[in-house]
Amino acid sequence: LQFDKQIGSFHYDTLNEIIIGNHKMVNAFLEPSRFVLLFSYSLKNRNYFWLRKINTNKTDFFITGRNLFIENNKIIMNTDLLTLESKWELPSRFFAFNTDLNVGVTFVKKFFGNAPNGLTGVNFDNGSALWTNDKMKLNSGYNFSSFFKDSNIIFINNKLYGLNLKTGSHWESKYTFTQNCYTHPYAGTCKYCSNFYRDSFGFVIASNEYLHRFNYSGEEIWKSELPANDGQPGLSYLFKHNSSWYVVNRGFTIMGEMYKVFVPGKPFIARYSLEGALLSYQVFNSQDILNYKLDSSEIWIIQRRGVTKLDSSLRILFNKSMRKSEIRDWFDFVEGNFYLNDNDQFSEVSPKKDKEFYIYQDDHSITVYDQEINITRQIEKENIFFRASKDSHHNKIVISYNAKKLAILSSENKLIFMMPNFKQLVIKNKKILVLANDRIFIIDESILNK
Repeated sequence: LQFDKQIGSFHYDTLNEIIIGNHKMVNAFLEPSRFVLLFSYSLKNRNYFWLRKINTNKTDFFITGRNLFIENNKIIMNTDLLTLESKWELPSRFFAFNTDLNVGVTFVKKFFGNAPNGLTGVNFDNGSALWTNDKMKLNSGYNFSSFFKDSNIIFINNKLYGLNLKTGSHWESKYTFTQNCYTHPYAGTCKYCSNFYRDSFGFVIASNEYLHRFNYSGEEIWKSELPANDGQPGLSYLFKHNSSWYVVNRGFTIMGEMYKVFVPGKPFIARYSLEGALLSYQVFNSQDILNYKLDSSEIWIIQRRGVTKLDSSLRILFNKSMRKSEIRDWFDFVEGNFYLNDNDQFSEVSPKKDKEFYIYQDDHSITVYDQEINITRQIEKENIFFRASKDSHHNKIVISYNAKKLAILSSENKLIFMMPNFKQLVIKNKKILVLANDRIFIIDESILNK
């Protein structure tokens, strides 16, 4: 499919055989415009159903299932995919939604920057209110971290909340997981917590003072203090290994998704029993921790100016300080498998099975180090492909986001074809849809093995 205007992104609706997408626009100076042209296009008739100009500075749009929602600061509007006619409108905006339950969660009152009191459950089909809970006193209009469990959403606002999407009933913790960032030049709210670790019994999470275990009903099973550290712990990683919990405090937190905010105290790693008893910990220098790597029974900690290897009891086995020029471009460990392209010959690389360390650089290339952190080789970013999916014939679809290329490989990693200028991939109903070269290519899976 070739269009007169550049396509930003698209959605494939298999029921109606239509594509919902947006055309990018430019201003009088040929610069990217804040406006896009939202459209619905028939794959059967090869023509537009409708087009609508939208100001993206004021309006969001997103598709969930069979629903196209258009949302601005004043209303939510659910529109028909074929006609763009409004099915229903509400004077609010979404806080969360679950397409499996066909429920959206909106604010009781209009939200214009002030903390709202109360949430309402809305039926996606007709916009009717399923329940209203005006007892929840949220600190902000944003959901900082969350996950779904059965018919519940468990999320962090200022505190930890559990909300039943079917009934509107909720529970909340007495602990805070966010705080105002007074030391930052921008006013805002920062997370002072870890990721969730979930299992069949409930979940574990670190706040700014404690490591907590909760069941899914919100009951606190136990809590254990984090090591005293001359200040607030900040943002943490939480993981489980060899019947122990580990908390890796990073030495900073994040305001929103962008601004790093340093906190008093030093980064540390702490080890706890499964019942919450503090077993051991190590405090590092004041540099922030970029990430950790779990390698068999050893834990590697990457900081801005050094690397430390510890055993599972947190005894230091190896430490190497690095010059600023040696480590300034380090970004993260490479954890998952990737495909290396060498003159259209593809091979799969498994960093977790390798004794060497694969480190992302800030420019998205990968540097490989040995166990003593000496460089063994460099992998250019254009040759790195990541597996996106596979089709019903076990062909692999891999993508190089840096080179903007999509490749389809056989089950033996042989190249079937390569497509440049890649932007987006959608796989539905045994069709592969690729946005590339400002066109949408529709590929029937059955032709690939021919």
